[in-house]
Amino acid sequence: MNESSIIAVSSLIYTILLMIVYFYKKRLSRLENKIYISIMVTTFISIILFLITFIFADILLKFEHFNSVLLRLYLVSLSLWITIFTIYTYATTKIKETNQKELVKKYIFIFGIIAIIIMNLIFTLPMEYKSSSSGNYYIGGPSVFIVYIYSLILIVLNIY
Repeated sequence: MNESSIIAVSSLIYTILLMIVYFYKKRLSRLENKIYISIMVTTFISIILFLITFIFADILLKFEHFNSVLLRLYLVSLSLWITIFTIYTYATTKIKETNQKELVKKYIFIFGIIAIIIMNLIFTLPMEYKSSSSGNYYIGGPSVFIVYIYSLILIVLNIY
C-alpha cells in the first residue's frame, strides 16, 4: 500500500463515520441538508471507485472496456461532487433569505444541465492510459482535461 491508498482508506473510514453520525441524529428537512446528503453519498461513491481502480489496476488493464467504464465513472463522480458542492455553497452562503428557495432550484437546474453535458463529454471524449517509470498507471486525454477545466471553473465560482 502506498500513500494514496492509505489516504483513500482513511477517507473512506472517516466518511463512513461521518455518515453514521449524520444519519443517526434527527435533522431538519431543509434543502441545504438534502444537498449535504448528496455530497456525502457522492464522496463515498468516489472513494469506493478510486479504491477499486487503484487496488485492481493491474487486473483491470486486462479488461479494457470494463476499466474504461470504471475510470469514466470515477471522473463523473468527481465532476458530480464539485457540482453538488458548488450548489451547496450557493445555497448556504450566497442566498440568505428563505424566500430565495426558487433561486436555489434554478441554480440546481442550471448546474444540473451543465453537469449532464460534462458527463456526456467524459463518456464520449477519448481517454489515454499511461504508465510511469515507477510502474504506476494514470489516465489522461481530453476526457480528463474536461474534468480539470470544469473543476477549475467551479472552484473559481465558489471563491467568488
